[in-house]
Amino acid sequence: MINKVKTFFRLDLRTKILFLRTYILCGYYRFVMLFVPFNKLAKKMGELGVESSEAYNEELHPYILKVRKMVMTASKNTPWESLCMVQALTAQKLLNNKEIDSTIYFGLSKDENNEPIAHAWLKHGGKIVVGEKGVERFSVVARFGSVHI
Repeated sequence: MINKVKTFFRLDLRTKILFLRTYILCGYYRFVMLFVPFNKLAKKMGELGVESSEAYNEELHPYILKVRKMVMTASKNTPWESLCMVQALTAQKLLNNKEIDSTIYFGLSKDENNEPIAHAWLKHGGKIVVGEKGVERFSVVARFGSVHI
């Protein structure tokens, strides 16, 4: 724990702010998932069935990588569950704040006991930002595109 605190204080100010925003958003989206009906949350995720452009903006690559790193780091360090959907929603919000197009995907599959399992992931320009682990196992059941013109 002390090493994590030391590492945080070694970060530059902009990275600290981004990390804190990410951490807070993880908590916010976890709360929303628990207490807000999905149909209300879905209205804020973008347009149902819309997919953002497959063109990856290389100029945005450093920021997208930073968002990915912050989401993965923050989600590992929350005292609450911050799994795939929380991560995807958090990353989408951070990208939306910079008017970066993205698409959040929801998929279904079955586990080894034939029980249904769900997964969420976020893409920008055809590349997965968060949630790539095991994504090939899932059939897409919904997508919400967030497109900025």
